[in-house]
Amino acid sequence: MIDVVPHLNESCLKKDYFYKWLCVVLHAESAIQREYMDELCAKLDLAKEELQKLEQTSDRNAGGLESNESTSSELPTDNSKKGTILTLPACSSHNWKAFEMNAPGKVWMRRIISELNTLREHLPEGIHVIIYEDRVDLLSTVIVGPRGTPYEATPFYFDIRFKSDYPTGPPEVHYHAFSQEQLNPNLYQNGRVCTSLLGTWQGKGVETWNSVSSNLLQVLLSIQALILVPEPFFNEAGYESRKNTPGMNENSQRYNETAMINSLQYLESIARHPPGGSMPIVMDELKKQWPILKAEISSWLEERTTPDFPVQMSKGFRISLERMITRISALNL
Repeated sequence: MIDVVPHLNESCLKKDYFYKWLCVVLHAESAIQREYMDELCAKLDLAKEELQKLEQTSDRNAGGLESNESTSSELPTDNSKKGTILTLPACSSHNWKAFEMNAPGKVWMRRIISELNTLREHLPEGIHVIIYEDRVDLLSTVIVGPRGTPYEATPFYFDIRFKSDYPTGPPEVHYHAFSQEQLNPNLYQNGRVCTSLLGTWQGKGVETWNSVSSNLLQVLLSIQALILVPEPFFNEAGYESRKNTPGMNENSQRYNETAMINSLQYLESIARHPPGGSMPIVMDELKKQWPILKAEISSWLEERTTPDFPVQMSKGFRISLERMITRISALNL
């Protein structure tokens, strides 16, 4: 079943059981004082109703997916147009796992509650979030490359941390690089995500973090829509204004060919070794997305169609595509 995170408020955050509110309060009875039980039970009833609706519309595969970690929820196998939230009992692997969590204050707690409720209501297709019962300050996310880009179908993995000064400052985001080479000007092999909203690149006005109006959902959307784009070459500093300069479009086409091969390498690597507890998300997305992308690539190679993003369809690109199709098909996704 998919984890349904109910609307939450500060009454759920009794000091010795701070982490328990991230569950679907299925174990709340032993963790929360009696004075809060009526409210929690009401929320649990609503969560169960939504859960039953999801189960009725989900076409489950026999046996389901086997996770590489114990999880408290599974993913639906229907073609839902919303992203999902997956709850894990413990954070076993994370870029900031070794960092101790400071004692949270009221402002921080309220903001985190608001962030998760926003994600629950508005998480779009292709973006999935993993939360951890034992570390409220840490999240992970899987963002699937959009169609019509060199990154189509690839599930990109990121770790996220809410620092103690959040939301005064933006969340920290770490990109897990599974390709041999850098595949996007904004995503570095050392994990750096370069964007003005995170304060890792210059920006002004609405492009920068605002402690009142900015939120994590905006960060995730900016990665999906502003970084994983059809022509990432022009995300390089100063290149956008030179888009119509002679030779720049050819450079963009060559960059796209390299970016797509690196993206397919990333897809293969994460399919073989999904990080953390992301296996259910990664495999569910690949089972849906890879057959479509494979058919598209085959159509390009047979010259029946052309990609929706600019490429030269060079000989080297064709050879690399054929090689990657063979390698990924061998995984039997």
